[in-house]
Amino acid sequence: MNPELLGLVEELRDSGNAWWQIADVVRQRYRVNALVAMRLARGWSQRDAADAWCARWPDELKTFKNFSYWELFPSPTGYAPSLAVLVRLAELYECSVLDLLADWPSFRHCDRIHVGDRLDDGVVQLALGQQCPHGCTVLSYAVQPRTEGHPAG
Repeated sequence: MNPELLGLVEELRDSGNAWWQIADVVRQRYRVNALVAMRLARGWSQRDAADAWCARWPDELKTFKNFSYWELFPSPTGYAPSLAVLVRLAELYECSVLDLLADWPSFRHCDRIHVGDRLDDGVVQLALGQQCPHGCTVLSYAVQPRTEGHPAG
């Protein structure tokens, strides 16, 4: 693996970053998809990841080729990992399944009552897990009752 990347991963981990946070930096800096970024955040090759999988689940062996196919999806040469595989990968990488899908599209904006819209008074309301304009992650939020002339929060 690239020594520069390994150094970055080690520095971020030593600074107290979680695997998903390291993967997010790797994904953005190296322009790789979320599955690849999560594996690289661990400092693993595809073979290393397959070895870790096989050590944990010896009755369900996988090879580096399985990881290659999953990581190539949605290209024509890739294969979509099943939900069961995504759950196992999340366990292997010690992250959330959602972290593995971080670069997939969201269609929340299609919901006419989407939380995160700008309210009439200019206040932006955010959902759990979203980031405010300052970069803070929303840990809770309150829903205001609908009042005359003011949309529900």
